[in-house]
Amino acid sequence: MSRMVRITATNASTFLWQDTQWFKSVFILSSVLIKMSSRPKKYRNEEMYD
Repeated sequence: MSRMVRITATNASTFLWQDTQWFKSVFILSSVLIKMSSRPKKYRNEEMYD
């Protein structure tokens, strides 16, 4: 019985960790997209030519 509980706890912690990683990557992606879209087009083009 105790072994089964241990396995369940491990699975739960692994799932939580993966969930946190997923939230982190989504947050980073959205912040990058917001930064890119908030910049004026002219400035973005000048930056590309540098």
